[in-house]
Amino acid sequence: MPVRLTPYSQVILDTNHYSVPADNAYPNLVIKGYPFRVDSLHLDKVVANHPRCYGREQDISDPLHYLPLLEQRPGGFEHA
Repeated sequence: MPVRLTPYSQVILDTNHYSVPADNAYPNLVIKGYPFRVDSLHLDKVVANHPRCYGREQDISDPLHYLPLLEQRPGGFEHA
């Protein structure tokens, strides 16, 4: 089903928010829910997948999805 991206680079399925990589945050994504996983697609390419959550109003995030944003912010990401 087509979905809209939230301002926090997430898609919503059954009240739950699933993260999408910030550098793949296309405005026209499709989300596919399977019994054990959720895939976010742009065209035919899977840009994110997560284990399916059957709770309500949960945030299911992968911290690596937000890494490009941290690298853009001055002082937000420093190399050791």
